[in-house]
Amino acid sequence: MSLTKSYYTLGVALFAATGTFLFGFDTGIATTTIAHESWKDYMDHPNNALTGAVVGVYISGEAVGSLLQMALGDRLGRLHFMSLMCVIVTIGTVIQTASVSIAMFLAGRAVAGIAVGGMVSTVPIYLSEISPPHHRGLIGGIAGCGISAGTMASNWVGFAGSYLPYGELQWRLPLVIQTPWGLIMMCGLHTFMPKSPRELIRKGRVNEARAEFGKIRRDLDGEELVEEFALMRGQIEFEMEREITNYAEIFRMFRHRALVSIAVQTMTSLTGVNVIQYFQTIQYRSLGMGQQTILLLAAIYGSCAFISNCITTKYLTDAWGRRKMILWGLFGVMIIEIYAAIMQRQFQNTDNKVGKGFAILGIYLFVVVFYGMLNSTTWLYGAEVLPMVLRSKVMGLAAFSHFAVNVSVTQAGPTAFANIGENYYYVFVGCNLFFLIVGYFYFPETKQKSLEEIATAFGDKVIDLAEVGVLEQEKSTFGQDHALKGSTTAPRIDTPAMISPQVLATLLGLAATAQAWLPTDPSRAPLIARDGTTLFNNITEGTADNARRHPRRWLPGGSDKIRGVNLGSLFVAEPWMMADTWQGKLGCPKDSSEFDCVLQRGQAVADEKFQQHWRDWITPSDFDEMISYGINTVRIPVGYWIMESIVYKDSEYFPRGGLEHLKRICGYASDRGMYIIIDMHGAPGAQKPKDAFTGQLAETAGFYQDYQFKRGIDFLAWLRETIYRSSEFRNVGMIEVVNEPLRQWEDGGKTDYMRREFYPKAYQAIRNKESSLGITRNNYLHIQFMNKLWDSGDPQQYLTDNYFAAYDDHRYLKYALGAGQQNHDSYLRTSCSDDRSGDAAHGWDWPVVVGEWSLSAPFISGQDNYALEWSDDWHPAKQKDFYSRWFRAQVLSYEKHTMGWVFWSWKTELQNGGVKDYRWGYRDAVAAGVIPRDLNSIANSGACNGF
Repeated sequence: MSLTKSYYTLGVALFAATGTFLFGFDTGIATTTIAHESWKDYMDHPNNALTGAVVGVYISGEAVGSLLQMALGDRLGRLHFMSLMCVIVTIGTVIQTASVSIAMFLAGRAVAGIAVGGMVSTVPIYLSEISPPHHRGLIGGIAGCGISAGTMASNWVGFAGSYLPYGELQWRLPLVIQTPWGLIMMCGLHTFMPKSPRELIRKGRVNEARAEFGKIRRDLDGEELVEEFALMRGQIEFEMEREITNYAEIFRMFRHRALVSIAVQTMTSLTGVNVIQYFQTIQYRSLGMGQQTILLLAAIYGSCAFISNCITTKYLTDAWGRRKMILWGLFGVMIIEIYAAIMQRQFQNTDNKVGKGFAILGIYLFVVVFYGMLNSTTWLYGAEVLPMVLRSKVMGLAAFSHFAVNVSVTQAGPTAFANIGENYYYVFVGCNLFFLIVGYFYFPETKQKSLEEIATAFGDKVIDLAEVGVLEQEKSTFGQDHALKGSTTAPRIDTPAMISPQVLATLLGLAATAQAWLPTDPSRAPLIARDGTTLFNNITEGTADNARRHPRRWLPGGSDKIRGVNLGSLFVAEPWMMADTWQGKLGCPKDSSEFDCVLQRGQAVADEKFQQHWRDWITPSDFDEMISYGINTVRIPVGYWIMESIVYKDSEYFPRGGLEHLKRICGYASDRGMYIIIDMHGAPGAQKPKDAFTGQLAETAGFYQDYQFKRGIDFLAWLRETIYRSSEFRNVGMIEVVNEPLRQWEDGGKTDYMRREFYPKAYQAIRNKESSLGITRNNYLHIQFMNKLWDSGDPQQYLTDNYFAAYDDHRYLKYALGAGQQNHDSYLRTSCSDDRSGDAAHGWDWPVVVGEWSLSAPFISGQDNYALEWSDDWHPAKQKDFYSRWFRAQVLSYEKHTMGWVFWSWKTELQNGGVKDYRWGYRDAVAAGVIPRDLNSIANSGACNGF
């Protein structure tokens, strides 16, 4: 791919390299500064320890800077963090220049070290994120060229200073030269340098990312631009769903990638480059060189570094690849260090000028190989191997490792050379051999791959664009704002002054239908409950929660109640309602739960089978059918195991990869304007014993323990952030903290403990997460608890705050009515007068959704209920009139007293003798003519006449 259209990105990279230039200059200037006798005289001839400290405190500061990058890099963003470092480095260089004592000089070195440590940790990340895959070696490698350019410049400036009159000017003037670079770089950061599109996607600012991507990828034509951006967006959003902040979890889930990045940075310190670079003047002096010759040799050293670095960056990093260059580089410096040690041993303290020349040659060979093969690749390689969600954190940790090791080897440098001389090189020879072996077996190649595609080199998943639907979304978006054929300009972001007539018409249409979203029947409970809690709100573009500019429409026009279906057996499979799929496609005929199925089939096989199930069970056509029936809401049961990082891999067996499919499903619903409720259907340890809806047939309800509560709370907080991070979840309005916990009659002690310990902490964890993400209170999600009528106790009893809380009631009359009431009239009479709201007459007043109910009947303890269900009195094919009237009666009651209803379930595979059992399946009931296609017709159906 031609580089000609990447000149803008190349120019940005050259300017960004000012940051690494500062690193090289400030590092290299120490070499010539401590070589000046005038500096030694002014600083009162510091001993070896203080001379080493000039380097040591600087590197310690670099280590602190890398930690700042870990802590603030993602929070501030690449450009703002580099701006902060520009300010700090300017302060540090001014202090060094104005120093009147060794203590002040060391303080300036430490401050400057903090800045360049943060800078050199960030610039490679930034460059890797704006580089095109086929030229990332060149553009990203410019970070290394900046380091070598700074080293060269500092050495020549130091050499030129030796011609100045003896005194302070010899070393102060070179220090002055480094002071303006931070301010120069900051000007570029705030004018023409683009933001990282990958960083913008991670922050949910997709429109801005799309525009910045168009700027930096002018080398791409329309279709390629869309495809690469779609992959970038889809992969980052997929990785964000697995985002973790605990470093133990990082090393468990991304061990290979994290260790490679850290190893590469540690490796460069242990090559000995900084020892040779900082203390080369000592080595030259040991070979009998004079003062100006020493400074000239150091300047030539820097020039060799820069020239070698530039040549290999231009011609080898993208052609050879990073892996090959690192391995050959390690081998080369190892051989050269052996050579240098032998030459110095033979010719130092002798009069053999030719021999001394060969000894100096060893130092020059080292710099050519190190900067040509390693410095041109390692900073880039350490950044590009990391996934987006970890890049800043782990790169900071890797840089910290680099600097921490540097402190040790360089602080020991003067003393080591004084005591063991050239033998110090053999320490680094051993280290190079070790990393050569490690690199050969564990460092994969990254050339010619996008940052997202690199995941495959580590065995991590790269999304299928067709499967997750991102490509089609991007084609649609780019198609509106960007000419796909032959376009090389950035996509446009509309401003309020650029609203098209079509958009204006749409907005007017929405305004005209706004009243249709409000209740029209005063006999029914409003969407704003009596306690003031709003269940549906329209979040507009520009709010904190919606910075991604994905407008939400909570309900389709004309609806004022939740009318929904559960997506049962999608992410929490229940064998009883999906026998054909369970026994056939999933191949689990002898297993009673997901846990058992995965355990018996093996993780890899089960993952493949369940992922196919997730693709097939609910499809876009299902959502289209729901919309045609007036359904406006879906409730999606999920298990805690969809957050894979909290699953105990050695004792818990659940299918993996579900989050990607949950995101896809929510995208389908959001695209159709449907409201989404997600509930924790399966809790850690199981909230009920021997019940498949928990995902496992646990012998006991293990959920009611502090450590399991904590896992559940961690899951809910993670789920809230996942919802915030991805546009597919934009219509999720409610999270239920746990589905159907134990009832008081089953174990009152456990339910009370749950309400006291789990409910308040779960509520607060979600709210804390929202606060940390900058979400305003009016954009909080509703947090749902099982209603008091469920009989797990009063959910509000221990809550200290119930802002935007909502409540869930499950109403299965077959289990609620006694044996003497298992008849049609009792069912109709009960449903017609069924107030599940928990109104003021009962002592509480809050918004309730009937989140599960069905047409299944009857149930009499001790009898063969399957035979009873299929008897003539209850047979679904023979009693359609009853079931149709009973459905209408329940809808009338639930919509009169509550915020709405969610039927269990959308689909099942239940049947008997070829007769479909529609009593648990909404779609089948519509097909059977039991549920009307027009739900609004129920209001005048007379279903409760006589009751």
